[in-house]
Amino acid sequence: MSSIQLVEKLKALSLAHEKISGTQGLVKQQSESIKQKEASLALLGQKQASLDAEIKHAQKEIDEIDLELASTQEQEDKLQKKLKTLKKIKETAALEKELALLARQRFDLERALEAAWNTFTGLKQSIASAKIKLNQEEAAIKSELAACAKTASELKNKLSSSEVTWNEALSQIPTEWQTRYARMLNSVANPIVAINNSVCGACFYTVVEKDLHRIKAGDILACRSCYRLLYNGALCATLDTPERQASY
Repeated sequence: MSSIQLVEKLKALSLAHEKISGTQGLVKQQSESIKQKEASLALLGQKQASLDAEIKHAQKEIDEIDLELASTQEQEDKLQKKLKTLKKIKETAALEKELALLARQRFDLERALEAAWNTFTGLKQSIASAKIKLNQEEAAIKSELAACAKTASELKNKLSSSEVTWNEALSQIPTEWQTRYARMLNSVANPIVAINNSVCGACFYTVVEKDLHRIKAGDILACRSCYRLLYNGALCATLDTPERQASY
């Protein structure tokens, strides 16, 4: 394989890796977005449950007052019947006093029941309004979530396609260069760069004279600073002479 061919294949490999990395980043963003929206849905569910608990508590308070009021009324009815059978003034006076206390208790319970119903009615209206807004928010988030899931699926398909391209590009490179490239890929995102005049196109380290001559002649050498693979971009673009073999 000529040096020019090898450079082009390594560049294709770098491009495939850039696409993979970029797509992986987008997949991660979508995954985070989906998690956030799912968390938002869970929070809306908690708010719904809180509103339901609030209205349930208000209804329970009404039921308790209603039950106590019924019990008080029942006691009054019993005492009223008993009062009709009494003949002694002392016993009658004591019973009337007890009835008066029950009447006062019933009055207070009736006022409390009225207040509880007013609170319940107002609460029910405000909760109904709040639930409408929550349902609208929920529908919007579910729509966004569906869009995110669709995008995530498309990105994963794109990622699979990029990985196929990567494997194809990798298979066309000699094993030794695969190893060298993979080793650099663990350290930097762009393992192969062109020289810029006499410096590394990535880290701008000045290439020593003997290495510069070899690179300009068509060899691929490692930068002595960042260890990226350096090639002569101008040669790759303009070479019309017989291809020079790469230096392994």
